[in-house]
Amino acid sequence: MKRFPSAFIFAITALLTYGCVMPALPSLPSLPSGSAGGGGSNQIVFPAGATTGVVEGIIQPAQTLDYYAWASENQPVIAVVRSKNNDATLSIVGEDKTVLLDAELQRKSWSGVLPASQNYHFQVTGGASAEDFKLLTTMMARVEFPAGQNYVKLNGQTPNGLIVSYAVFAKAGQTLEVSLEAEDAGITIWGFNDSQQFVQAESGATDYSFEVPADQDYIIDVVPVGGKVVNYKIRILAQ
Repeated sequence: MKRFPSAFIFAITALLTYGCVMPALPSLPSLPSGSAGGGGSNQIVFPAGATTGVVEGIIQPAQTLDYYAWASENQPVIAVVRSKNNDATLSIVGEDKTVLLDAELQRKSWSGVLPASQNYHFQVTGGASAEDFKLLTTMMARVEFPAGQNYVKLNGQTPNGLIVSYAVFAKAGQTLEVSLEAEDAGITIWGFNDSQQFVQAESGATDYSFEVPADQDYIIDVVPVGGKVVNYKIRILAQ
């Protein structure tokens, strides 16, 4: 099982504890809505421009609850389920029947890059007794550079004082440069496939440049200090 960097674990903990959603990303398009999930499924609601939906409720012993969300091909996703007795488990299946996480594995989390644009079903299965649960589904905001440019500038905010995450694909040997303009916020950068951390917001970093070691998505987290609501501008360059 992948070990997520500490900054992202803090974000997950906050979401699951307080039942909030991740901040909206005003400079990025909203996630589109797909076809109806059907089969008694419930849609995971993403507020306009947001990248995370949180579902919470009560699940009965051995019951399976089905939730769906539309997502794009090549979109990085992290899904986590937590329950009072820590025995509710997660499975993920695409509308085309592609199995991303088999229920028989009895896992509580999954991360990966999606193979197709379609609805995905996130199924929570109950444990030995009725219990409260929370399902967190994060679909990273993929950064695309405008035609003919190798950089992008984005404006954002950290509503509820939560981390905002961006995904940028870079190839080994490229230089990735990130500059954040904000009061009371820093950046954490880590590799999505290998979870290698390059800089941590806890150090107070707002600018960082490095040669990427591998072909993969690099996650850029904007981390507000002390859970503050922070307005920011961020510049991302890859060359």
